[in-house]
Amino acid sequence: MQTHRNNELADGLHHYLTGYGRNDPAKLDLLLNFDRWQDFARDELTRRAQEVIAQLDAPTLQAIANGEINVEGAVRRAREGLQRA
Repeated sequence: MQTHRNNELADGLHHYLTGYGRNDPAKLDLLLNFDRWQDFARDELTRRAQEVIAQLDAPTLQAIANGEINVEGAVRRAREGLQRA
């Protein structure tokens, strides 16, 4: 099942990159020289999580920092609620 999902994701990336390089294929050549894609993806995930955290009020941040609120649990509950809707 995971392999099928990964294939779908890889296909989506392929289509994105095809569009990215359509007018200037040399742009794709530049991308071939990078060897830190995993690092970049982790950094982007961190940035996106920071965007969420930046929107929270100080008491919520303090509770998260103190381990009093489980963010992963809150995310799971939100996701489950959306799936039921």
